[in-house]
Amino acid sequence: MQRHLGIVLVALVAAMAATSLPSRSEPPDHHAPDLDGFAASHGIINVKQPPFGAAGDGVTDDTEAIQAAWEAAKRTGGRVFLPPGEYRISLRGDAEKGYRPALHFSASGISKEKQPMLEGATRSVTLTIDFPENAPRTLEVIRIDKGTLTDNPRGIEFRNLRLVNASQPRSRSWHDAADYRGAGIRIVNGWTGHLLQNFQVTGFYIGIDFQNGYHSEISHGEIRNCNFGLRLLGTPNGNTFRAIALQQIRPVATNTEKLNEKAFPQGRIGACVYAGGGTISSGHFESVNTEMCSVAGYFFHSEPVSFTIASMRSESVYAPVWIQGPLAPYHSSGCTFITPSIDCDSLVAPAIYLNRAHGYTFINPRFYQRHNEDGSRIAIEMTSGSRGNYILNPLDDGSGTTGNLVDDVIVEGESNEIKWPGR
Repeated sequence: MQRHLGIVLVALVAAMAATSLPSRSEPPDHHAPDLDGFAASHGIINVKQPPFGAAGDGVTDDTEAIQAAWEAAKRTGGRVFLPPGEYRISLRGDAEKGYRPALHFSASGISKEKQPMLEGATRSVTLTIDFPENAPRTLEVIRIDKGTLTDNPRGIEFRNLRLVNASQPRSRSWHDAADYRGAGIRIVNGWTGHLLQNFQVTGFYIGIDFQNGYHSEISHGEIRNCNFGLRLLGTPNGNTFRAIALQQIRPVATNTEKLNEKAFPQGRIGACVYAGGGTISSGHFESVNTEMCSVAGYFFHSEPVSFTIASMRSESVYAPVWIQGPLAPYHSSGCTFITPSIDCDSLVAPAIYLNRAHGYTFINPRFYQRHNEDGSRIAIEMTSGSRGNYILNPLDDGSGTTGNLVDDVIVEGESNEIKWPGR
């Protein structure tokens, strides 16, 4: 009797344990979430779980699995979760029929109550592509399309992603020109909210291409080994760019896009931050820094309006601030640089260069390491084609500096002014 009772008790305990512990295919307890096991019904869609089945092993092509997970998130307003791993992706189409972006994250037409999101498990998630040599140089790998404000006013979000072009050219030095290919991420119609956070983009012709959209934020990221780091075109207005490092941005070796070499410093085509063309206004940059870049740092081509650039730091950049305004007509930009800090040891052009620029203001710019013997020693130049620009309290911290700052400025043009400290 006791033996039979013991068997019954053992069986009962085993049955209770089996029903209380969730399997990997079932949603775990809310108090101790296991993200790998979360089901779509909980608002989290794991790309490695069925029916998506991404491998994340660095070998298997996971393009379709990730795209399918995003489409599911659009229907539920859920969150696509990428566990740690390397996810191989590839462009769609081919050279004969035409290439298309690998991933298209669109929110067009979804419910106003939905806010899909794609999130990696911190920076341990890498999306890797071998960008084809015969694909268009400016084709994007990832296309983010928010749709219209009416479609989804709440916005969409992307977090914790690293995008790498595995076929990027290898160069020994950041001074060298290189022909990168592809646009890592192209944002069209990015409306409202924290659009992209905690990211890294490496090895593309354009790192992030922002076209159109309003009041979005891109923050806490890194763009490196590109020809253009962050490019703004079209009508992106009222957007915020915060805490972004741009490193080893270098010029193109072959000008296949037929860009005007004369517009770039010493014909070195490329820029860390490029704003030109269209109607670009009311943007805010904060701690968007450039380092070891053999191109222009901030290159404003045409006349972006009402930009604020705060706490910018430039270290070892060939042309830290390069402004080339339009030929005509003049119109005030209202762009303001607040406390920019500029290392001058790698200049090939003036640290701050204003040509055909109108209405720029620099507040407390700081220059250091002005000992460049082989390149440019000019800290500030405002050409005769510029007007109405104002530089307040330029400072030289004296570290590694020879000569006086006041002797290394060129001021021409109409109503341009420098207000020196104590004068």
